Amino acid sequence: MTNNDQDLDKKLREMAKPNLDDAKKRELHQSIMAFASQGERKKRRGYVMKRFAAGIAGVSAAAILAFFIVTSPDEDPSQIAGDDPQPDENEVGITTEDTERDDVTTEEKDENDDVTDEPVGDSVEPLDKYEVFSNFSLYHPGYLAEARTFYESETTDYVLGYGHHAHAVTMYELFEVKDDEVTIIRSVVDETDFERIESILHLDNWEEAMIEYLLDEAEPVEELFFTYDEATSETEVTADGETYTVYPVEIENELTYYFKEGEGLWVKIYEDEDTVEMYGEEQKTVRIQDEE
Repeated sequence: MTNNDQDLDKKLREMAKPNLDDAKKRELHQSIMAFASQGERKKRRGYVMKRFAAGIAGVSAAAILAFFIVTSPDEDPSQIAGDDPQPDENEVGITTEDTERDDVTTEEKDENDDVTDEPVGDSVEPLDKYEVFSNFSLYHPGYLAEARTFYESETTDYVLGYGHHAHAVTMYELFEVKDDEVTIIRSVVDETDFERIESILHLDNWEEAMIEYLLDEAEPVEELFFTYDEATSETEVTADGETYTVYPVEIENELTYYFKEGEGLWVKIYEDEDTVEMYGEEQKTVRIQDEE
């Protein structure tokens, strides 16, 4: 017996009853209780049927949704379900204008990447264009052979050059740069002050010590090594069967240095009287090229 039945039974017992005998009263009471119980069962049955029908409807809807998802693989499930995806507040919309701007920026970057920092053409300084202080070794079968190694001072504006002359002695020269002109302002041979020079060569930073020695103790000289004039054009020089395009620097009336672009001193031509008398003709010293 449910709680509702119990309440009904209690109320029936408390109700005033007509003058009936006990048997009629019990029969009437049982009939009313049976009728009430039947109505309660119908009510519960109706509630269960409603729940069952709702469950069937839910399963059918899920089956239909699954069918569309399976048969439409290219569709976004969130669109089928009717839920529009919400954009992230931190995302920035990309428009056609933004895309075109990005393309232009990429093209400009690619163009800039093709531009190097190296100066070209006439913008290159002459000393750099002709690599004036590039180490060299000039070949000659006689006393005109020579070589130089250059050291640019870390504490002064001078450049030290040193190397053999005619494979017999070592020359030490001090170079001074003024604009586009390079001049030798000191020059000594090791045998003129052998012990002093040898003591300098044993120092850790002997190049700077040698520059100081030349400035303080060597006799001043003034000998042109390189100069540049826009009016002077490059020329061709043939030596040892090879023709070179070089820039001429006339040192004296009978001595000319030729510098090759990007290489340095390449050829010297001696036309002075003493050289011609000794060798019978003008002499050329030619750059010994490094072996590949």
